[in-house]
Amino acid sequence: MNAPAAFKSFLIFDGERKISVENATKVSNAANQLQKDPMVLFAGYKNPHPLKHKILLRVQTTGQTTPADALCNAITDLIAELSLRSRNQ
Repeated sequence: MNAPAAFKSFLIFDGERKISVENATKVSNAANQLQKDPMVLFAGYKNPHPLKHKILLRVQTTGQTTPADALCNAITDLIAELSLRSRNQ
């Protein structure tokens, strides 16, 4: 078929960033934490091909915060939660 792959049709708009991560588990945890934030309208990820280390994370927020700030807050919350769990063991 003479068409580009579906995952190549995504555009990176102004203000969007590309981040390279090799582990889908980390992105899954971040997306789940993002969904707990009331200022996040949408957070999801996909792995276009299981043999390639490329994962797409999409974050849409309200006008009160930026996706980058929401992601930083989610990662900070995950780190705090993990350190709390490690202290309780």
